[in-house]
Amino acid sequence: MLNLQTNMSNQLDQRWRSETISNFKKILKFNNLIEDKMIYHQIEQLKAHDSKQITHANTTLDKMIIYLLNEVKNLVVGVDGDGVKEVTDARVGQDGTRHDILSQRLFTDFADVYTDINRVEEKISSINIDEYHPDKTGKTDVSDYIQDALNRIHNNGSGTLYIPAGKYLIGKRLIIYENTTVKMDNNAILLRGWGGGFFMNGPSEDAFYGYEGRGNIHFEGGTLDSNYEQIDKFKTTAIDMVILKHAENITFNNVRFRNLISYHCVDANGIRNLTFDNCTFEGFINLAGSSFKEAIQIGEYTAEGIGGAGHHDGTPCKEVSVKNCVFRKSDILDSFDVAIGNHYSVHNIYQEDIKVVGNTFEDIKQAAVRPYKWVNTKITENSFRRCYEGVRISSVGGEDKSANDVNGIPSGSPQAGRLFAINNNSFEEYKKTGVSVFGQQYNGINAPVQNIKVTNNFFVSDNNDVGEAIVMTMCDDMHIKDNTISYAYRGIRYKGCVNVFIEKNYINNIKTEGVYNEVSPYTGYYAQNKYINILNNLVNTTGKNGIYVQHASYSFVRSNTVSNPNTDNIDGNERGGIYLNNFDTGEVAHNHAYGSDKSFAIRGVGMKNTTIFNNGGSGGIFIDGDDNTKIGYWNVSNYNNIIKTNTKGCLLYTSPSPRDKRQS
Repeated sequence: MLNLQTNMSNQLDQRWRSETISNFKKILKFNNLIEDKMIYHQIEQLKAHDSKQITHANTTLDKMIIYLLNEVKNLVVGVDGDGVKEVTDARVGQDGTRHDILSQRLFTDFADVYTDINRVEEKISSINIDEYHPDKTGKTDVSDYIQDALNRIHNNGSGTLYIPAGKYLIGKRLIIYENTTVKMDNNAILLRGWGGGFFMNGPSEDAFYGYEGRGNIHFEGGTLDSNYEQIDKFKTTAIDMVILKHAENITFNNVRFRNLISYHCVDANGIRNLTFDNCTFEGFINLAGSSFKEAIQIGEYTAEGIGGAGHHDGTPCKEVSVKNCVFRKSDILDSFDVAIGNHYSVHNIYQEDIKVVGNTFEDIKQAAVRPYKWVNTKITENSFRRCYEGVRISSVGGEDKSANDVNGIPSGSPQAGRLFAINNNSFEEYKKTGVSVFGQQYNGINAPVQNIKVTNNFFVSDNNDVGEAIVMTMCDDMHIKDNTISYAYRGIRYKGCVNVFIEKNYINNIKTEGVYNEVSPYTGYYAQNKYINILNNLVNTTGKNGIYVQHASYSFVRSNTVSNPNTDNIDGNERGGIYLNNFDTGEVAHNHAYGSDKSFAIRGVGMKNTTIFNNGGSGGIFIDGDDNTKIGYWNVSNYNNIIKTNTKGCLLYTSPSPRDKRQS
């Protein structure tokens, strides 16, 4: 079926050009396919029809042949007792040739059978590298043998290369073509024997758009080893083990990547439907000095991202799945700077539909998963152990190279991703953050990260002197719900955020604050934290305030329980259960605070248009604010207007001056 791009750009730009070229290429390919089939049918497909389709007299040819065969059988069998006639009849071959003796006929027919078997095997192209008798000790370069096998598969249209157990030295980049599977024994090891990596899908002179390159490629089993033990012999400062470009449907199953040097195990550029399943990534050393280099890089096809003759049209990666994989140290090298992510992008182009499910990340030195302007990302059921940062969601600044369009022209506009689900993961002994999210603002242009859900995760550390569980910066529509946070420097910190929901979290044994609302550094709409909802959380044992909300408007702090806040109590500042500073328009209700070290249950300074109602526990509630701030409840006037009803003996309570000490 011919699928053409019909919703084309309405401008004569690079997108219109690439879409037009893509359509012409598809039409040409489709037309050539039809012509090839017609030629094949006319010249090569000699058995295109069967005898049922041919009429003969008043019947069909198949019925006439059956009749004649039975007639001959009746004449041959039983004519005499010694079978002479039957042997004579057997001298006639399948093609009708009469042979002088029976053995000659059998030899000819069996030779034809062997020829057909070899022809079928060539067509299927199932090649075992053993037929080349390669060195399996890892001492002699065997890359020419493997490349010849890959070329044979390519010439026949498709096939599988089998590599048995052994060590195979690879002395050059291997070019793998479309419709190819490489199956390696689990004890097969490809060893780097030159200054580069192992595979690339198609030669560097390939020039494709979109996902039209060499795809349908599958790797199963075996190990790709960068051979760091022999780096003095095979010198390099950086390699890409596998380079992928402009293609779709590429899979890695049960493949082991060992001791990456500086760059990427897999460098995916403009790939759709890319899958990693049950793979192991172990060992990394950074000899190039670059930061945020990924074991798996998921990037757009750009000149900065990849060399060669391919069209730098900014094609993004889509439909990527990394599941049940392990990222860790090797026996001789540390773990990775970044396990999965990217560090370069293109203006108005987004990576889409990324799934990171059921993986284990250990000892990652920068960020285990780093989405950089991704859309629709699911990070679920993973285990993050001893990582510096677990998940770090980054955005493009207005002056970044990633803000340039496909032609390299600066846009001057920041951009961020959206739709992130971070669910059911465990973050253990993280050093800086478990989950962190960073939007961007540039020259008054806002690029908040949107639609984030961080739910049902465990954040557990054995040291509450380091690490913040969740950090959100310039986000819109964030849900932090049903998480368990134990032993951390801080539980949840956010700034410059709107539409915030922090609900039903259990936050325990925190060095500073359980929930901390930082002052926004941004201008305009994000100059204040807005529409904050802190609901039904249990905060137990904090060194400073349990919940600290400042410079927030249209916000609600309801039904939280804070026990044992201010356990540090060392610098003279008064702290307690819930502290509010410059809180404008909202409600603080149904909260409870307990503990012997706290200076107050609830303390509010600079309060505006706020109702404080039905809060309990132990200790005092001290509120300083405008005339429209009430300790009371909402009511309706005789004129049907919403009003606040004061339930305290006086309109406002002004606390003694010692309580006005600056909170921190």
